Amino acid sequence: MNSKISVIIPVYNQEQYLSRCLDSVLAQTYKNLDIICVDDNSTDSSAKIIKKYEKTDNRIRYFKNTGKGVSSARNLGIKNAAGEYLGFVDSDDFIQPQMYEFMLRAATENNCELVACGYERTDAANFKSFEYCSRKCETSEFVDLYNFDKMIKREMILDSACTKLISSSLIKRTPYFENYSVGEDAIFCAHLWTAANKYMLIDLPLYGYFNNHQSTLHKHSDENKLSLMRVRTEAFKIYSNHNDFTAACFIFRNICRMERCMRERELKEKSNYKIMTRIFGKSLFCFLKIKNVGIKEKMFYVLKYYSAYFRFKIGR
Repeated sequence: MNSKISVIIPVYNQEQYLSRCLDSVLAQTYKNLDIICVDDNSTDSSAKIIKKYEKTDNRIRYFKNTGKGVSSARNLGIKNAAGEYLGFVDSDDFIQPQMYEFMLRAATENNCELVACGYERTDAANFKSFEYCSRKCETSEFVDLYNFDKMIKREMILDSACTKLISSSLIKRTPYFENYSVGEDAIFCAHLWTAANKYMLIDLPLYGYFNNHQSTLHKHSDENKLSLMRVRTEAFKIYSNHNDFTAACFIFRNICRMERCMRERELKEKSNYKIMTRIFGKSLFCFLKIKNVGIKEKMFYVLKYYSAYFRFKIGR
C-alpha cells in the first residue's frame, strides 16, 4: 500500500486558518502525499504561508490561479495531480492524522474507486481540538452507504469532495468541477457516485469541517440559497438515472431547505419565493416517484412544506 495521494487545497484569503490546515495534512500517518496548494489570487498573506511551507517540505507544491473561484482552482489542482488517488481539503478545514491511511486501506482492500468518510463540524465559538489517537480501523467500520436516516442528516458524506478519496482513473472518466457560485461539490460528487464501479464508506469522523462564517457558502444571500436549491435539483437528475436512494437524499434536502425558508422567511426579496415555489414543484414530482421512501414519509414532508407555505402567505 504505497500509492501516491494528491491532496488538492484551494486557497483564497485564508491566512487565519491555512497553517492549521497544512499542519493537519503534513501530520498524516500516511506519508506518500503530493500536496497541491492552489492560490486563487489571494490578497492577504496566504501565498507567503504556502511558500514558507513549500521550502520546508518538498511534498508541497504551490500553484497560482487567476482568481476564477474554487471550481477553477480545484480543476487546476486535478490537472497537475501526480497521485494514483486524489483528495480535497478546504483551506479553513483540517483532517484527522489517519484519514488517508484509513481511506487508502479501504480502497485497496475492497478494490474500489471511491471512498467516503464521516466528518465533524465545529466553529470559532465552540472550537475543540480535533484530537485523534492512533488506532486500528476495524473492517466493521467499512459500512454500507445505503442508510437513508444517516445520509439525510450527514449530507457532506454524499456531496462534499472533501470527504472523498478518488482514484485517478475515476477522475478521468467524470466531468471536473463546474462553475457554480455555491454547491459545486454536489454536481461533481453526483458524477463520481454514478460512475464508480465500487465504493465504500468509513463510518468515522475523519474530516474536520470548520463553519467559517466568512466563506462564500455562509453568505446568506438570496442568490446563494436559490443557487443551492438549483444545484441539488441538478444533482438529483444525475442520481435519478442511476440510483433511487441517493436521489431521495438530495430531493429530501431540497424540500427541507425550502420548508425552512418559508417558515423562517429567510429570503429577503419576496419575488424569490416564486422562484423557490417553482423549484419545489419540480422537486415534489421527483420526490413522490422515489420508491425507497414510504408513502407516509412522503406525505409528512409534503404537508410540512405546504403548512409552512400557507403560514408564509398568511403572514405576508
